Amino acid sequence: MKNKFFILLFAGLLMTSCSEDVSLNAPLTDEAIVIDDEINVNALKPNFKNNGKAVTKPMKVKGDGIIEYNPYACSESQVLVEITGTGNATHMGKYDLYLSYCRSFNPTIPSTRTEGYQIAANGDKLLTRLLYDGVEDGLYFQMYEYYPGGTGRFANAEGWVKLFFEFTYNDDGAPVAYSNYGQGELTY
Repeated sequence: MKNKFFILLFAGLLMTSCSEDVSLNAPLTDEAIVIDDEINVNALKPNFKNNGKAVTKPMKVKGDGIIEYNPYACSESQVLVEITGTGNATHMGKYDLYLSYCRSFNPTIPSTRTEGYQIAANGDKLLTRLLYDGVEDGLYFQMYEYYPGGTGRFANAEGWVKLFFEFTYNDDGAPVAYSNYGQGELTY
């Protein structure tokens, strides 16, 4: 009788102690996220690169870092934007992040794609691309990060994360630091 009581008590605690973070539980998998070359990264199309051995798993990310600008490193009309940071992510543990792109201030010259990598706690790299500049959503700036492969266990990985950002701005109005969190899925 005592065991039944503790089992019911434990089950009741589990059900009442769970809470949902509405911002992280936005309908991410209901959307079809289609990017370059019609690759669908939300697992509606199978990932054939992994010969059927891959498994799609949920992924959560939380990080922060700095944003630096290097004028004329790309060209006279573009500035090199470098983003470095650290964080924690499902399947990676603590990671280091490096992203860069050339930001154009001339409407006839496009900005380059934002690309880089995240280095997992064990040294495996996950290649990282930002899909677009993002959109303002109330207090947050949101964008998608796409993972097109990497090294080690992420060699044939594919996935995405919807990120929500908060920025710190300098006197000129340019972001110089960020913090973010998000969730998505990773197939590897």
